[in-house]
Amino acid sequence: YFRRAVRMDQTNHTSWILLGHEYLELKNHTMAIDAYARALDANKNDFRSYYGLGHTYELLKMPHFAISYYKMAHSLQPSDSRVLYALGYCYDQLEEYEYAKKCYKKAIAFHDPEGTSVIKLAKLHIKLGEEDDAAKLYTKFIAVIESGKSVSHTTEEGGNAHLYLARYHLRRAHYIEAEAHAHKTTEFVSTREEGKSLLQEVYKYKDPSQDTG
Repeated sequence: YFRRAVRMDQTNHTSWILLGHEYLELKNHTMAIDAYARALDANKNDFRSYYGLGHTYELLKMPHFAISYYKMAHSLQPSDSRVLYALGYCYDQLEEYEYAKKCYKKAIAFHDPEGTSVIKLAKLHIKLGEEDDAAKLYTKFIAVIESGKSVSHTTEEGGNAHLYLARYHLRRAHYIEAEAHAHKTTEFVSTREEGKSLLQEVYKYKDPSQDTG
């Protein structure tokens, strides 16, 4: 349909963008790049063309090119959290962590309904040994889940968030919080067994008489 549309009107930039999306779904990256470039020839003010090019180069594992196009998309749509997340992800891949942090934080500020940027930023803090910051973000993410606003990440990342917080609080002798989060991990298939082991560890610290080791 979109190929027919651009044949009929090659100045219709929206049709070129949608054709680019179609090629991207088919993993035809060369044709996707061509379609997005033609969309830009027709209209240089639609951020979706730049975003499409950025995403294509990201998939091709060419983060420097991806960043240049994501930056252009951001200049046209500065409050779009998807663009900011994509920028943060590419900087993260390049180990430019301070830039990555800034982008993830902006994405969160501009609405991160499924908590994607919160998760990435929390994991980045863990990688950098910034445990307190990671704990704050995972606490925020759990609040998003419990509000019912997050769907796609609930199953796996929810369990991971509770698991991290259980260990975080256990290391600090916050046994009530550690036990609560450890209990929560048992509600998720991916963390259930680890959660059970962690609960036993929490009980031993709360009541040393239970230590049979």
